[in-house]
Amino acid sequence: MKPFLIGLAALAAAGVGAAENAESIIKRFDSQKLAALQQYVQAHPDAPDAADATDAVIAGLLELDRENEAVPLLAKKYDRLSAQKEVPLPLLFGEVIAPLAQLYARTGQRAAGEAFLNRVKKDFAAHEQADQLTAVLAQLQSQFSVPQLGDRLEIKFTATDKREVDLAALKGKVVLVDFWASSIQRAATRRPAGNQIHRHRQTRGGPRCPERQGGAGGFLGQLVRAVPRGDAERHQRLREVPRPGI
Repeated sequence: MKPFLIGLAALAAAGVGAAENAESIIKRFDSQKLAALQQYVQAHPDAPDAADATDAVIAGLLELDRENEAVPLLAKKYDRLSAQKEVPLPLLFGEVIAPLAQLYARTGQRAAGEAFLNRVKKDFAAHEQADQLTAVLAQLQSQFSVPQLGDRLEIKFTATDKREVDLAALKGKVVLVDFWASSIQRAATRRPAGNQIHRHRQTRGGPRCPERQGGAGGFLGQLVRAVPRGDAERHQRLREVPRPGI
């Protein structure tokens, strides 16, 4: 019995590296399973279970954060299902259209995502539930209008004091853009802090403001202090700031 146990221990040691943890082991075997499924689908595209195997491949790609590779597979799945005479709409929208639109948005493929949703709208224009489908597609399409990381805000307006404000003219400067509505209480509580930042910048020429304790004022104070005056290099590396909680 002892030689058997020693051999088993040696086999286990050979299969699992000392530096591995549970997450890395799971990821390694998931990658192996995914590769085997991909080979199977490629070798047997007409197999009775090819569709199920493709679904498993898509799920595996998403699990491993390989979303870009899942996009064309979901697009092909839409082609296959939408070509059927009687396609179950809950299945098509829940498992293909909505997930694919979300993937287009998350992977930064805005134009492709909008083109896909426009195609879906055209494909089902004659459907008896076309009005409801159009409403659902409009909700899905709204995610492409949300500013993404790296997008440029094109804001130009006339201020209440008649000044013409153009965000493009402030290139290279630290700009705090805060969207709020007077009907939202939490937004209104940030207004004094925003005014204080504005006054401080006018009088001292820098983006800092006196520290305020707690609440929205504290949040805005931390936000402004995240880009110290004169730290141009750090400003250039700043790509995203926390959203106000409204």
